[in-house]
Amino acid sequence: MIDLADTAAVTAYGRDASDVALLNEIAHAIPALAPDDFVRALDQLERAVSSADAKRAKRAAGWFGRMLGNDIQAQAEGDALRARMGVLLGDARREAERVQAAQVHLATLQERLDAMIERIDADVAAGNAFLDAQPALEQHAESPAERFRRRLAHLAAVAASHRTTREHLRLARTQCERILERHADLHALLGPVWTQHRIATRER
Repeated sequence: MIDLADTAAVTAYGRDASDVALLNEIAHAIPALAPDDFVRALDQLERAVSSADAKRAKRAAGWFGRMLGNDIQAQAEGDALRARMGVLLGDARREAERVQAAQVHLATLQERLDAMIERIDADVAAGNAFLDAQPALEQHAESPAERFRRRLAHLAAVAASHRTTREHLRLARTQCERILERHADLHALLGPVWTQHRIATRER
C-alpha cells in the first residue's frame, strides 16, 4: 500500500482525497448568500400587510398615540407602502429567486463535501488497516510507523473540520428555507391587498 520508509509518500498520503477548489468555493458561498437584503424586503412587505388594516393600526397606536397623531402617521406610512407595494413585491420576488438559487448551490456543495469526507475517511480506514496488518513495527516517536499514524490522525482531524463546515452549510440551507417560507406566506397575504389597492386606485 505504502512504503513507510518513503517520507514524501507518507506526507502525501490522502492528499488526493481533498478538493481545495471546493473548500474555496464553500468559503465564498456562505458569506455571499447574505440574505439581509431579502429580510429587509420582507420586513417592508410585512409592514405593508399590517398597515392595510386601518382599525388595527389605530388600536396599535393606542389612546395616547392617537392624541399625538401616531395613528395618522402610521396611516400615511401605510398609504405610502401600499403605493409602493408592486415595487416591494417585485424586489422581494427577485430576492427570493436569488436565495432559491443559493439554496440549490449550497445543496450541491454539501453533496460534494460529503463525497470528500467519505474519501478521507476511506483513506484513514485503509491506512489504519494497513498498520494493523504489519508485523511488529518500531514504536519510537520517529519511526516510519509513528509518522504514518500522525499522518492518519491529521487526516482524521481534517475530516472532522469538514464535518463542521458541512453543518454550517446545513444551517445556511435551513435559513434559506425559513426565509423563503416567510416570503411565500407574505406573498399570499399581499396578493388580495395589492389587488384591492389597484382597484381602489383605478376608481379614484
